[in-house]
Amino acid sequence: MNCNNSSGGVIQVFCKAPVPGKVKTRLIPELGAEGAARLHAHLANSTFTKISERMTGVAELWCAPDTSDPFFQEAGETHDFSLHEQHGKDLGERMAFALCQAVEKYQWAILIGTDCPELHAGIIDEAKRKLEGGEEIVFGPAADGGFYLVGLRRYPQGLFSNMQWGDENVMKEIEARLERSALSCCMLDTLNDLDRPEDLARFPELMQQTGIKNYELD
Repeated sequence: MNCNNSSGGVIQVFCKAPVPGKVKTRLIPELGAEGAARLHAHLANSTFTKISERMTGVAELWCAPDTSDPFFQEAGETHDFSLHEQHGKDLGERMAFALCQAVEKYQWAILIGTDCPELHAGIIDEAKRKLEGGEEIVFGPAADGGFYLVGLRRYPQGLFSNMQWGDENVMKEIEARLERSALSCCMLDTLNDLDRPEDLARFPELMQQTGIKNYELD
């Protein structure tokens, strides 16, 4: 699909409502359900701020399970994000739905999550420049084998279908699919997500910022 209706692009942020027991579940043994939810909310708000501080166009917040949570309502009002409900049986379907919606209306779309503390506005600006310069697809690979950003000018059919999400070979599989489709892909810097207990040691300052008391560095 190619856009032909509007100029410029759109940034899409995928986020779950910070409900204890429903987010950052792999961190619950270390942080507890409340602590994991608090960390998730902190990471999300930090991501929202990074986007809004440099936003010169359209930004969309794609919400799960829906847009009704007060957390999303406040984020939309504070940062001038439009709110959208995620649709799909798994992450791949949900991302495909959002990206296909975007490229029908805009020249390019960049989709990010909220799990990467190392993501900064400069990386997003670089992805924009690559797409506006003619790159068809841009990925920000994560050190755990996934990715923290995808940008594209059109959505290749089946790009995210039947994927083992959370597997360390996600990015490798996507690169193989792109190669088979003869589609070029530009890679950004590799960054660290915060998903697993072993990731916590990389970001001790987040524990202080969120006021989480029951986590101690080894």
